[in-house]
Amino acid sequence: MCRKQWWGMGALAAVWLLGFVVAGCVGDPGDALLLEPSAHREAAGPTDFERGLRLLENSQYEEALRAFDLALKDRPDDPAIHYHRGVAFHCMAALHQGGLTEEGDRLLTEANASYRRAVELGSTDARAYYDLGHINTGGGHSDETLQLMNRALGIDPNYIDALYERARTLWSLGRTDEALRDFDRVVELRPRFARAHMRRARLLMELDCPEDALAAHDRAVELAPRDSKVHFNRGRTLTRLGRYEEALESHDRAVELWPRFHAAHMGRGEALEALLRAEEALGAYETAERLDGYGRTVAPEANTNWMAALLKGRLLARLGRYRDALKAYDAALGTQPRNQEISEERRVVERKMRARAGNTIGDRG
Repeated sequence: MCRKQWWGMGALAAVWLLGFVVAGCVGDPGDALLLEPSAHREAAGPTDFERGLRLLENSQYEEALRAFDLALKDRPDDPAIHYHRGVAFHCMAALHQGGLTEEGDRLLTEANASYRRAVELGSTDARAYYDLGHINTGGGHSDETLQLMNRALGIDPNYIDALYERARTLWSLGRTDEALRDFDRVVELRPRFARAHMRRARLLMELDCPEDALAAHDRAVELAPRDSKVHFNRGRTLTRLGRYEEALESHDRAVELWPRFHAAHMGRGEALEALLRAEEALGAYETAERLDGYGRTVAPEANTNWMAALLKGRLLARLGRYRDALKAYDAALGTQPRNQEISEERRVVERKMRARAGNTIGDRG
């Protein structure tokens, strides 16, 4: 197994909602919030708490909350009630698109508070620590996330979801060798966990193990042939390996599965550009410019996913279409006004445009 040391990786950019998973709400293998009664079940009282659990299992979230609130009147310091109350809020948030809506954001805040209270009360349920850490990754993986996953794994060393989240957190914190060990353990315990194979493949690529990475990507595709993100990430690896025709096929498949997948359109553009199909590449970048990370249509200058505009600008500059390139750079700077690299690239293009204009005047003279 290739395990070269690698020191240059920055924090992973992630759209947290795509990894937000609640059993019976939205699903992704390995991230489900399980709803079995906890070790505190009897202590919470056989009536309201038991009724709340049944309602929760039947996706009757508001009714479950009312039952848990009644249970808390008798047992205000029972961590199991607070934990399951958090699960109910978490499921309701998923139905409101999580942090994408005001109501979803409010419900996530309530879920967070309930999970945190369960942890503060010393829950012996590993899920309480996992769910608190997982819900907070919307702001990025952090030392706190790592501590919470460690506590979950201290209770249950084979808790796959916590191992997976800890691997992602360690990677984000630059602790790549430890992250790889956790990913190895995850796929050992759950061999058919496609997303784990996918992320392990990405990490192996960062560790300069391209053949191992591609093998892991192939396994992910085999396990989840209709997962657009799996095909997209395989395409990224193939592009880095210089296998552009195959990369384009993977990105095409990702777009076929999710036509509004902005990153896959960018991947298509990079592969097409490498294959010297410049006009098609520009078209792919322009499609990506009009989509945000959730597949919603946005104006290019308002798109926080500014990379498509930057890639378009660079290609236009190489084609000598400086005026159009400047417009693309301006779109990128619209949401990245302090990005010095983009600003400097724009200045270079502007100087080239002025030099060309000067040469044209000189020739006429």
